[in-house]
Amino acid sequence: MKDKEKGVNTKVIILTVSSFLRSQTTKMLQDLVADFKQPLIIREGKKTTVFKSADDFDVLVATPSRAFSLLNSLPKPLPISTVIMDEADMLLDESFVESMSEFISIVPIRNSTIDPKASNGARIIFSSATCPNELQDLAEGIVDSSFLTYIKSNTLHLLLPNIEQKFLRITHPERLEKLKEIVEKELQATTNGRILIFCKDTARVHYVFEQLKAAGVECYVIAKGKSVIPNDARVIIATDAGSRGLDLPLVNHRCARLNRPLRTIETDVAGMIK
Repeated sequence: MKDKEKGVNTKVIILTVSSFLRSQTTKMLQDLVADFKQPLIIREGKKTTVFKSADDFDVLVATPSRAFSLLNSLPKPLPISTVIMDEADMLLDESFVESMSEFISIVPIRNSTIDPKASNGARIIFSSATCPNELQDLAEGIVDSSFLTYIKSNTLHLLLPNIEQKFLRITHPERLEKLKEIVEKELQATTNGRILIFCKDTARVHYVFEQLKAAGVECYVIAKGKSVIPNDARVIIATDAGSRGLDLPLVNHRCARLNRPLRTIETDVAGMIK
């Protein structure tokens, strides 16, 4: 915003791991700048989005592959000042290697490991709820370690004291029935609360969806290609990766169906989160 007020033509790219997070981030930013005297042009990298020039956006929110497709057709060098990697631990894992490599090939990185002294290019901000050693190693593989600044907190991501967690260990044959019982009980306890169910993979997401649907429970699946969660969706099923970074209002129950030797159901009773 300061650059725009000074007449400096710089752009910001926000990389997200999913279309859900892309849409949510775009809306949040658009709401934040709605009352600005000189509002920023914030664009969402949908399949239908097209850029004729770099003047078509100030901030682009997109997945790495979509960002590459949109930017690759524009004249180089691109006037990009900052790249924000939201959920950086996922964007830097193996599943995003190809798309991230393509993106970096057209967006030069400032103080990169290839050319640490280069002061031109985009500054990268790695954003992640956790910062394990593996993430630090990956970040240092992109930006020279002497130019990285780590901002951490020992308390930022601790569980709030008013949140109660419960863990239920249940044998395999009883898992699905117990899940139905938990869901039905919670739906009856409140008229507007939401339940979030996590599964280990997409196949299990759809299996749980079909089982709950057959039991008369209306569910919504977070899946690839869907970017909006209906306001009336009370039971939402997703993989952990699929739900990364999402802020869902009125979630008052989360169930993680784990596939471990003990075959447990982990239930996190989180109270009402608004």
